[in-house]
Amino acid sequence: MSYATPEDFRKRNRKDVKLPSGLVVQIRRLSLLEIAARHNLLPVGKNKGKDPTEIVRDNPEADIKMSNELVIRGTVQPKIAFEPKNGEMPMDDLGADYAELLNHIVAFASGREEVDQVSFPPEGDHTIGGSNGKSVQMPASGSTVPIDR
Repeated sequence: MSYATPEDFRKRNRKDVKLPSGLVVQIRRLSLLEIAARHNLLPVGKNKGKDPTEIVRDNPEADIKMSNELVIRGTVQPKIAFEPKNGEMPMDDLGADYAELLNHIVAFASGREEVDQVSFPPEGDHTIGGSNGKSVQMPASGSTVPIDR
């Protein structure tokens, strides 16, 4: 009997994605439940009985932090970071590719081949992380959200 190797798992959990800018990145399958739980975005505890959409709407800062974590942890090549070192790509350099990359990572983690065409931020005022490690204000917003890493 032949057993699976770590390389077998790695191959199954990796995918190349071409972004609108032409950049090709390699993503990996992540556990959405684990990351959502870490950001208190599951219908348990204080969120018990709430619809997931309501939880996200009530916690935009946590949603943004989770999205940033998904992009950073879900991208294998090139490596993305808020404060890049040793050839890592700055998060700011993603620009308009951010939403598409996030959509691919979520779809792959969910086992879907089709990528939902969802814009980021989904609605309302939001802030995304910047390379200064703090925050970047979205044009429609008058507030900023500190980014925890």
